[in-house]
Amino acid sequence: MPETKALTRAERNLAVVQRADERLKRKTAEIMSYQADAADLTDAGTPVDPNTATELDGRPIGWSPRRYNVARDSRKPEREQPGYLARATRVFESYRRGIETEKPAPVLNVAVQVNVTNVAGQEAIGRAKKYAIIDVDDDPRG
Repeated sequence: MPETKALTRAERNLAVVQRADERLKRKTAEIMSYQADAADLTDAGTPVDPNTATELDGRPIGWSPRRYNVARDSRKPEREQPGYLARATRVFESYRRGIETEKPAPVLNVAVQVNVTNVAGQEAIGRAKKYAIIDVDDDPRG
Protein backbone atom coordinates (compact mmCIF):
# COMPACT_ATOMS: atom_id res chain seq x y z
CA MET A 1 0.00 0.00 0.00
CA PRO A 2 1.56 3.33 -1.02
CA GLU A 3 2.30 5.76 1.74
CA THR A 4 0.02 8.80 1.68
CA LYS A 5 1.26 12.16 2.75
CA ALA A 6 -1.00 14.21 4.98
CA LEU A 7 -2.06 17.48 3.43
CA THR A 8 -0.92 20.67 5.04
CA ARG A 9 -3.46 23.25 6.11
CA ALA A 10 -2.51 25.47 3.15
CA GLU A 11 -3.01 22.58 0.70
CA ARG A 12 -6.43 21.77 2.20
CA ASN A 13 -7.46 25.41 2.00
CA LEU A 14 -6.30 25.62 -1.61
CA ALA A 15 -8.28 22.47 -2.47
CA VAL A 16 -11.44 23.99 -0.93
CA VAL A 17 -10.96 27.21 -2.91
CA GLN A 18 -10.38 25.28 -6.14
CA ARG A 19 -13.58 23.24 -5.64
CA ALA A 20 -15.54 26.43 -4.98
CA ASP A 21 -14.01 28.02 -8.07
CA GLU A 22 -14.98 25.05 -10.26
CA ARG A 23 -18.54 25.12 -8.88
CA LEU A 24 -18.80 28.85 -9.61
CA LYS A 25 -17.56 28.27 -13.17
CA ARG A 26 -20.16 25.52 -13.75
CA LYS A 27 -23.05 27.53 -12.30
CA THR A 28 -22.10 30.65 -14.24
CA ALA A 29 -21.77 28.71 -17.50
CA GLU A 30 -25.19 27.19 -16.86
CA ILE A 31 -26.78 30.62 -16.36
CA MET A 32 -25.08 31.95 -19.50
CA SER A 33 -26.38 29.02 -21.55
CA TYR A 34 -29.90 29.59 -20.21
CA GLN A 35 -29.66 33.27 -21.17
CA ALA A 36 -29.30 32.17 -24.78
CA ASP A 37 -32.71 30.48 -24.49
CA ALA A 38 -34.29 33.93 -24.14
CA ALA A 39 -34.51 34.07 -27.94
CA ASP A 40 -37.07 31.26 -27.80
CA LEU A 41 -39.45 33.29 -25.62
CA THR A 42 -41.55 36.38 -26.18
CA ASP A 43 -41.41 39.33 -23.80
CA ALA A 44 -44.49 37.89 -22.09
CA GLY A 45 -42.57 34.65 -21.36
CA THR A 46 -44.43 32.44 -23.81
CA PRO A 47 -42.68 30.41 -26.52
CA VAL A 48 -42.16 32.25 -29.80
CA ASP A 49 -43.35 29.20 -31.73
CA PRO A 50 -47.06 28.84 -30.94
CA ASN A 51 -46.87 25.11 -31.75
CA THR A 52 -44.48 24.45 -28.86
CA ALA A 53 -46.06 22.36 -26.13
CA THR A 54 -45.93 23.99 -22.71
CA GLU A 55 -46.33 22.96 -19.09
CA LEU A 56 -49.15 24.39 -16.97
CA ASP A 57 -46.90 27.21 -15.71
CA GLY A 58 -46.14 28.31 -19.30
CA ARG A 59 -42.64 26.89 -19.67
CA PRO A 60 -41.83 24.76 -22.71
CA ILE A 61 -41.84 20.99 -22.22
CA GLY A 62 -38.38 19.77 -21.19
CA TRP A 63 -37.29 23.06 -19.63
CA SER A 64 -36.53 23.13 -15.92
CA PRO A 65 -38.10 25.92 -13.87
CA ARG A 66 -34.61 27.40 -13.41
CA ARG A 67 -33.93 27.47 -17.13
CA TYR A 68 -37.32 29.06 -17.79
CA ASN A 69 -36.83 31.74 -15.12
CA VAL A 70 -33.34 32.68 -16.35
CA ALA A 71 -34.53 32.89 -19.97
CA ARG A 72 -37.58 34.92 -18.95
CA ASP A 73 -35.49 37.28 -16.77
CA SER A 74 -33.07 37.73 -19.69
CA ARG A 75 -35.91 39.11 -21.82
CA LYS A 76 -36.32 42.09 -19.48
CA PRO A 77 -34.52 45.37 -20.14
CA GLU A 78 -31.08 45.47 -18.55
CA ARG A 79 -32.13 47.88 -15.79
CA GLU A 80 -35.00 45.62 -14.76
CA GLN A 81 -33.07 42.35 -14.80
CA PRO A 82 -32.31 40.69 -11.47
CA GLY A 83 -28.80 41.20 -10.10
CA TYR A 84 -27.77 37.58 -10.54
CA LEU A 85 -27.71 38.01 -14.33
CA ALA A 86 -25.32 40.96 -14.20
CA ARG A 87 -23.14 39.15 -11.66
CA ALA A 88 -23.07 35.95 -13.73
CA THR A 89 -22.08 37.94 -16.81
CA ARG A 90 -19.22 39.66 -14.95
CA VAL A 91 -17.97 36.36 -13.54
CA PHE A 92 -18.20 34.64 -16.93
CA GLU A 93 -16.28 37.47 -18.64
CA SER A 94 -13.66 37.34 -15.89
CA TYR A 95 -13.08 33.63 -16.43
CA ARG A 96 -12.96 34.12 -20.19
CA ARG A 97 -10.33 36.87 -19.88
CA GLY A 98 -8.35 34.59 -17.56
CA ILE A 99 -8.31 31.84 -20.17
CA GLU A 100 -7.20 34.27 -22.86
CA THR A 101 -4.28 35.52 -20.76
CA GLU A 102 -3.07 31.96 -20.15
CA LYS A 103 -2.25 31.52 -23.83
CA PRO A 104 1.48 31.73 -24.54
CA ALA A 105 2.79 34.88 -26.13
CA PRO A 106 3.54 34.64 -29.84
CA VAL A 107 7.15 34.20 -30.91
CA LEU A 108 8.42 37.35 -32.57
CA ASN A 109 11.08 37.21 -35.27
CA VAL A 110 12.82 40.56 -34.91
CA ALA A 111 16.26 41.91 -35.67
CA VAL A 112 17.90 43.95 -32.92
CA GLN A 113 20.58 46.53 -33.63
CA VAL A 114 22.54 48.04 -30.76
CA ASN A 115 24.48 51.27 -31.27
CA VAL A 116 27.22 51.88 -28.70
CA THR A 117 28.42 55.46 -28.60
CA ASN A 118 30.90 55.55 -25.72
CA VAL A 119 34.52 54.42 -26.14
CA ALA A 120 34.55 51.93 -23.24
CA GLY A 121 31.55 50.15 -24.65
CA GLN A 122 33.07 49.96 -28.12
CA GLU A 123 36.29 48.48 -26.69
CA ALA A 124 34.31 45.89 -24.71
CA ILE A 125 32.48 44.90 -27.87
CA GLY A 126 35.80 44.63 -29.72
CA ARG A 127 37.09 42.19 -27.07
CA ALA A 128 33.91 40.09 -27.13
CA LYS A 129 33.70 36.86 -29.08
CA LYS A 130 32.45 37.16 -32.62
CA TYR A 131 29.63 34.89 -33.69
CA ALA A 132 28.52 34.19 -37.22
CA ILE A 133 25.16 35.69 -38.09
CA ILE A 134 22.83 33.18 -39.66
CA ASP A 135 20.28 34.53 -42.09
CA VAL A 136 17.38 32.10 -41.77
CA ASP A 137 15.74 33.31 -44.96
CA ASP A 138 18.72 32.19 -47.08
CA ASP A 139 19.32 28.92 -45.18
CA PRO A 140 19.20 26.03 -47.71
CA ARG A 141 18.32 23.58 -44.92
CA GLY A 142 14.85 25.12 -44.73
